[in-house]
Amino acid sequence: MPEALRRLTLDDLRPQSGDAVAGPLALSALAGWNQTAADWRRLLLDSPDGCFGIACDGNIVGTVTTTRYGQQLGWIGMMLVHPDYRRRGLATRLMQAAIDHLRDQDVATIRLDATPQGRPLYERLGFRLDHSWTRTSSEPAVALPGDGRSDERTALQEMEVDRTERNPDDQPALSESLLAADRLALGADRSAMLRRLAADSKLACHSNGYAMLRPGRTAWYLGPVMATDTEVAISLIRRLLASQPGPFLWDVPGDNPSAANMAQTLGFSPIRTLYRMSLDDTPPRVFAANQPDRLFAIADPALG
Repeated sequence: MPEALRRLTLDDLRPQSGDAVAGPLALSALAGWNQTAADWRRLLLDSPDGCFGIACDGNIVGTVTTTRYGQQLGWIGMMLVHPDYRRRGLATRLMQAAIDHLRDQDVATIRLDATPQGRPLYERLGFRLDHSWTRTSSEPAVALPGDGRSDERTALQEMEVDRTERNPDDQPALSESLLAADRLALGADRSAMLRRLAADSKLACHSNGYAMLRPGRTAWYLGPVMATDTEVAISLIRRLLASQPGPFLWDVPGDNPSAANMAQTLGFSPIRTLYRMSLDDTPPRVFAANQPDRLFAIADPALG
C-alpha cells in the first residue's frame, strides 16, 4: 500500500530503488513531458514546503507542486501518478494537499494548466475553465537519451550548459523595469521565478521586452516571452531561435491572438490543446492578466 503523503525534497531527484520507473523526473518522462532535472530542482527550491509526493516501497509514484506569486496567485503543477497506481485516489489526495497549502498561504486565486486527461479530475475538485491554449512545435520533438533518471551531478551539468551557452550580448539580465512591466502585464509578481529561469536560460532582452529559451527533455522550450508590442516580441524570438538548431516547443497563450499568428508565421504547428483553469471558490475573475496582449509565451505548464 502507498505510504503517507509527504513533502518532496531534492533527495527525491536521485535514482529510485529497484527497477521501477518511479521518482519525480522519471514520472514526468514517462508521461512524455518536457521538464528536466533542472526544472524539478527550481520547483522544489522555490517551494520546499509546497511540493508533495506519495511513495510506495520507497519509490515516489505520485507528485504535485505549488508556486506562489505574491498573494495574488498560486499555481499547481506537475500533477503526476504512475500508471500502475492510478484509480486509487492518489491524484485527489495530492491535489487536496496542494490546494490546502495554497489556501494556507492566503492566495487570492489558485490556477493550473490541465491536460485533457486531467481536466475531469480538476472539474470535480471545483476548478473552472478560463481558456484553452496551444502547444506548438517547430518540428517533431524527439526524446533525448536517458530514461528520465538523474542524479545531482547531471542536474548541475544541465544548468551549467545553459549558462555557458548564453549569448553575452543578452546581458545585463532582467532589469527592474522589465520585471515591473511583467508584473503589470500578468497582474501578479513572478520576479523571483523569472530571475531563476533567466539563470538557466538563453535570455534575449530589449528595453520593451524579454524572451527566454532553455533546454528540455524532448525539445528546447521557448518561454516566457513578454513584450509591449509584436515587433519587439518577434525580434526577440527570432534571435533565440537562430541560436539553436531545435527542435522547439512554444506554449502559446490562448488569450493573445497575436502570439498564435506569430507562431504560425515562424513555422510552428499546433500539436495539442491544454486548458487553463481556476479554482471556483472565489468571486469570478479574481485574477486575470492585466495585459494579455503582452504575454506571447507561458513560462511552463507547471508555472503558468
